[in-house]
Amino acid sequence: MHHITSLQERRHLSNDRKPICRVPKIPPNKEMKSPEVITHLKIQDTNKKTDPALLKLEAEITILTYPPDWIHIYTDGSAFKATVNAGYGVYACFPDGTSKEIYGACGETCSNYEAETIGIQSALELLNTTLKKKSNSKKKCSDFLPRPISTPGAARRNDKRH
Repeated sequence: MHHITSLQERRHLSNDRKPICRVPKIPPNKEMKSPEVITHLKIQDTNKKTDPALLKLEAEITILTYPPDWIHIYTDGSAFKATVNAGYGVYACFPDGTSKEIYGACGETCSNYEAETIGIQSALELLNTTLKKKSNSKKKCSDFLPRPISTPGAARRNDKRH
């Protein structure tokens, strides 16, 4: 014990350190709900050669079929020449009619995939903050803990391993 005390005196360690949570606060027996993610348009006869104006129209028609109480989140990330000066953007539309934009730079040496990932992570953080605020106002306890995010390149590498 004397050794610890002398170490604290020599190194001037902070007393107001933030504890690290190594285990999630969610009980192991709690079943997590998976989000419903729609990855296709309502009209299935589209491909890369489809007129961009028609694709936009089909995307808007698909979005309008979603339930009105859904939170719509759009993300994007890109880099100049796919590897430098990357940035990301997030646009969220909430059922009450409000919206929120988040955007930022990712750095000089950041790929398209990394920028996309940062955009998705920012969207999940916004969603988590929003849901916690709403659950606190309703006196309910709710946690949204996203799974680790992987880039499309990493997903393709993982598919090849199995």
